Amino acid sequence: MVHISDDTLNEYLDGVLDEVAYRAAQEHLAGCPDCRQRLEALGQLFTALAGLPEAALAADLSGRVVAQLAAAARPWPVPAWLRLALAVQSASALVMLAVLWPTAWARLAEAGRALPEVLALLPAWSPAALLESAGAEIARLDAWLQTIRPETTLPATQLLLLAGLALLAWLAGNGLLLTQRGNRR
Repeated sequence: MVHISDDTLNEYLDGVLDEVAYRAAQEHLAGCPDCRQRLEALGQLFTALAGLPEAALAADLSGRVVAQLAAAARPWPVPAWLRLALAVQSASALVMLAVLWPTAWARLAEAGRALPEVLALLPAWSPAALLESAGAEIARLDAWLQTIRPETTLPATQLLLLAGLALLAWLAGNGLLLTQRGNRR
């Protein structure tokens, strides 16, 4: 015979079993003296525990536990210098993109125009045909971009200075970010 588990007996005493489980437990208890005896023992234990006075704790740990949980759940505060570094990095990246975009597309277009000459040196095979069509598409895209973007040119020294500043801002921001995170517990 399969007996009722202690968990089910506890739930039976607490009155939390659903109707089907409650009826099944009642039927089993009616025919099983061992389970009835365990149920009576649990009932006596609960009655004895309910009669005990409440004991005061030597130290209340709940405040410290709640504070530690709150601290662990709190997002890492981002210092002002790190927000500034992120802003400088983002602005530098946008400026670099705006300045270098026309130059990059012009070089891609040049490569696209020179591609048929390079492909003529290769043996006739299908990847070469694919590259040739890609070069033509790049040239078409460049022609379209010429109609929608203004021409901007910047001397090479200014481009190098701008790239160097962006690199320094990026290195400083990420270096400081990694250093700060490494010290965090």
